[in-house]
Amino acid sequence: FFRKNEDVIDALVNLAVFIFAMSAIVHVTQVRTNPGINNYVDALYFTVTTLTTTGFGDIVMRDVPGRLLAVGIMVFGLGLFL
Repeated sequence: FFRKNEDVIDALVNLAVFIFAMSAIVHVTQVRTNPGINNYVDALYFTVTTLTTTGFGDIVMRDVPGRLLAVGIMVFGLGLFL
């Protein structure tokens, strides 16, 4: 099974690592400055909505480093999908 689906499994693992690592970065950098990010789940929610370009708008980055982080999530996330 694993040998047959190696590419799919590799892509899913890379995506999962990216999502959880970026969520940790969002949490660490924004928990004290952004009122919309109170815990890791909020950071995970922001990362997934940004990555999928849904961007509901209930959590937004208010400072320049946060906005650059959101741009990085979008650009690198797009690269993972391609």
